[in-house]
Amino acid sequence: MIVSKDDPNVIVAKSTHHLFVPTMDYEIGMGTGPWPVNRNRTIFTTSLVPIPEQGLDTFLVWYGAADANVAYATIQVTH
Repeated sequence: MIVSKDDPNVIVAKSTHHLFVPTMDYEIGMGTGPWPVNRNRTIFTTSLVPIPEQGLDTFLVWYGAADANVAYATIQVTH
């Protein structure tokens, strides 16, 4: 969900589907790859920052993966 920058209690928009799901080996944690894994198929957002240079609908997302890794992704939110 996207909340108001002036009042985080106000929801500006909410997605009807997931913005991103675990797909990479370090997110899925099914015993492949050299990455540590504490929880299979787990990702959670820790920070979301708009990227104005790429448009008002593009964000840089830092997230935890498999409860053992930190990663980032760029997402674009469309209506």
